[in-house]
Amino acid sequence: MRKRVWLVLCISVMIVTFSATTLRVALDGSQVYQSIQSAIEDAVAGDTVLVYPGRYYENVEFMGKSISVCSLEAATGVSTYISTTIIDGGMQDPCIAIRADELEATVRGFTLTNGLGFLEWQTDNYRCGGGIYIYRDFQSPYSKQVNVINCDITENRAVWGAGIYCIESSLFLSGVNIHHNYASLTAGGINFYGTIHKSPNIVFDPVNLCSVYANYGRNPVDILITDTIGDTYINLDLASVLHPDVFYIDRIKNLSIYYPYNNILNIQRGYRTEINSDFYVSPTGDNANTGLSPDQALKSIAEAVQRIASDSLEAKTVYVLPGTYNEDESFYLFPIPLKSYVNIIGAGSDKTILHSDIASPTGNTLFWGGQNLQHITIHGFTTSAEINQNCRPMISFYISHLTISDMILEDFPIYNYRDAAIFLYEPTSLSIDSLVIRNITVPEHAVYIHNTLQDCSITNSTFENIHSTYTSPDTPGDDSWGPTVVEIITLDTLTVDNCIFRNISVQNNQATLYIGNNVYFPGNVGNLKVTNCLFDNIRTNYISGVCFITNIYGSFKVSNCTFYNNFGTLGAVMAKGKIDMRNNIFYNPDAQYELYMGVPDLDLYSVTRLDFDYNDIRNGYNGIRNSSPTNDLYYREHNLSSEPLFASLTYGDSLYLRLGEGSPCINAGTPDTTGLGLLPYDLAGNWRIWDGCIDMGCYEYGSEPYVGVEDPVLPSIPGYNILAYPNPFNALTNLKVKLPSDSNNTFNKVNSASIEVYNIRGEKVKTINLDVSKGAEQWTYWDGRDQHSKLCPSGIYLLNLKLNGKSVLTRKVTLIR
Repeated sequence: MRKRVWLVLCISVMIVTFSATTLRVALDGSQVYQSIQSAIEDAVAGDTVLVYPGRYYENVEFMGKSISVCSLEAATGVSTYISTTIIDGGMQDPCIAIRADELEATVRGFTLTNGLGFLEWQTDNYRCGGGIYIYRDFQSPYSKQVNVINCDITENRAVWGAGIYCIESSLFLSGVNIHHNYASLTAGGINFYGTIHKSPNIVFDPVNLCSVYANYGRNPVDILITDTIGDTYINLDLASVLHPDVFYIDRIKNLSIYYPYNNILNIQRGYRTEINSDFYVSPTGDNANTGLSPDQALKSIAEAVQRIASDSLEAKTVYVLPGTYNEDESFYLFPIPLKSYVNIIGAGSDKTILHSDIASPTGNTLFWGGQNLQHITIHGFTTSAEINQNCRPMISFYISHLTISDMILEDFPIYNYRDAAIFLYEPTSLSIDSLVIRNITVPEHAVYIHNTLQDCSITNSTFENIHSTYTSPDTPGDDSWGPTVVEIITLDTLTVDNCIFRNISVQNNQATLYIGNNVYFPGNVGNLKVTNCLFDNIRTNYISGVCFITNIYGSFKVSNCTFYNNFGTLGAVMAKGKIDMRNNIFYNPDAQYELYMGVPDLDLYSVTRLDFDYNDIRNGYNGIRNSSPTNDLYYREHNLSSEPLFASLTYGDSLYLRLGEGSPCINAGTPDTTGLGLLPYDLAGNWRIWDGCIDMGCYEYGSEPYVGVEDPVLPSIPGYNILAYPNPFNALTNLKVKLPSDSNNTFNKVNSASIEVYNIRGEKVKTINLDVSKGAEQWTYWDGRDQHSKLCPSGIYLLNLKLNGKSVLTRKVTLIR
């Protein structure tokens, strides 16, 4: 019996062996086939397509067949066949696509180049897998196995996984080099996805080692592995650096079942050694330069971020010199990846311009992006585009201690519903100052700042001229609502100071502006403050144009704000949860009610308890609609119901929505501003408290420009000076430093120059080195952090200018957290 079984097995193996066929391909016609695809069309399971040297301009599809496609390297073992047998995708589709019901597929011995990711989701235009695209057939109950052996994968493009994109399929890599591929979003090298439906794995051959290096995109630039059950041993001969961190290789774990598993790295060599120094970038620079000085500036910001070292003890800076950085046919400038402990500092939003007027072949352009990083400052840029494709100005996930200041994001075409002008998910210790987002048309979100944690603030910023084109489905009975256009949600502390929200509108079935707690986390005790803000012409067919929402456990204060010409079906403004309102003006003539108290959600702990005093509200008590007797309204005796008498209702006028002479709101605010958390200046930059009193609304009548602790009449010392702007500051102050010129130099020669920052107790917290080779005048900055990149507390600080080790000048600055 055993002999019969053995005989049957042998005959079966012989049948399979003899039935397998080698189909040969050569461009010169010396073989049966002249294209790889034509051979695959005739192949059956178990066959081998053997390709002779040449450059094949094809986008190869395996067509669901379990076959091998190999160059002569597989038959001879001669490695030179890898570089001489090329599949060129022609920037049309992936070089190779394995996306049907193949059970096993092998690719061996090729150079794969000029591939463009497969258009995976037509509506979103996300192209994935420029070199090799691997996608499981969702109709098949089986998981496929793909083997990639001795291939060189380079100069491919995609939104995700420009080298290789693999989802729900097991992948074996042996002797594969993946380098200089470009992702317009994440993972220029490899993007590998597992899911709970199957248990695919990715294996890097520990003997015939692979190399993955010098790929570009938002981090991780080389390898991203998502949702796999089991540790992944990443065995590489050559990586971008010898000890790669999450900037290069990372892992995402979306569900708890993935939490125990990690990437385990075994790296033999680094492609480059990061340099622990500041870098310089210029529009006239060259990536062949060192980048270590302005006269050796690089051309690409992304290249500078790749080369610079991430130093947790002393953060480094990429200085971006004035000029316009415009994407060209090389598509080499964007995206700009973020890296921990690396600041990217432009010369100012009016001087450093990032622009694109040429469409990326991937169909998506990302300008700024990063994830799982910490301690980053971005300052001094205008970013815009004039292209007919989807743009993503700024996207980040899970970044701690992120500072954004003096940044303009404007005039972007945003087509994909998942995108926004600024998309920040779960930032921790976020500081935004002087951010402008304007002239944006979006299908859904324009601003998405979601689940902020630990002392987040948005100050001196403007969000204006934003329109959503979202429309609810035409399906009868389906009146689906789109997500909020501007959504700022916290899980902890959030301060919104001196901001303008203006001209925000929707087409239908969509909320416009939401600021509040994530009430779906009922244990969340948030501390929210919105002060000195203007809410102007925010309109929707939702309940209200402006929504303030929290639960009953936190603290939400809305103080000295002006609400004008806003509209919702039930009110101009909605308050839901425990909210205190002081010194505000509500004048929205088109709205039926000025203020709507939200319907309680007892399971979300959002019964409304509104404490309302020292406000001017149209129609007084009758201007508030309480949706439920369960809510509590404390309407105090100091409220007004008079017309505020604005000086001008003409948009663009310098007195627009300022208080006019005789306004009842002048000096009508609360006599005790303790606890309101107000900045010392109003929305116009004038003293917030004037003549010993405070006005209602965001502007102070008759006030004069606010002057900080720097003495405005202190004369400049001839030869050297420090100017700090802004002062006071929240996130970053620019420092203009004048060093002695030859004509007034009391020092024979300036060999060293620095600014030492001291706190009011005389303790040195930071040293900022200056470049004595720059001549008489230069710009630098202080980001309110100490020498270890930790945030300094609020207070007065001394800037001590030292030349050749001697103190020559001291200036004061005030840091307000």
